[in-house]
Amino acid sequence: MATGDGATAVRHAEEAVELTQAMAVASARHRVKSDVVLAAALCSAGAVARARAVGEEALDATARFGLLPLRWALACLLIDIGTVTFSAQQLRELTKIRNICAGQVRRAGGCWRTA
Repeated sequence: MATGDGATAVRHAEEAVELTQAMAVASARHRVKSDVVLAAALCSAGAVARARAVGEEALDATARFGLLPLRWALACLLIDIGTVTFSAQQLRELTKIRNICAGQVRRAGGCWRTA
């Protein structure tokens, strides 16, 4: 992704997802993190609809497993790509998730800076 080669980024991310699915015992965090990277890679390749689908599914998983940093990352990604396809209500919900995550980070002693 950093080099701007979206197709290669997607290929590597898809391979990572396949590897986590093939693992006998893969942690939930590892599986979800692989999906987060895939969603970002898809964005970099211009496959926004697929990125949104992967990201939304992963966002649901972050809620189930309490994966705060990944939940924040997905909320930010979905806000950015959702400006075209998300309803105002969906964007408000993602913004709420992002803000809740920021508050939890601050309460735990972390530093949170907004753009």
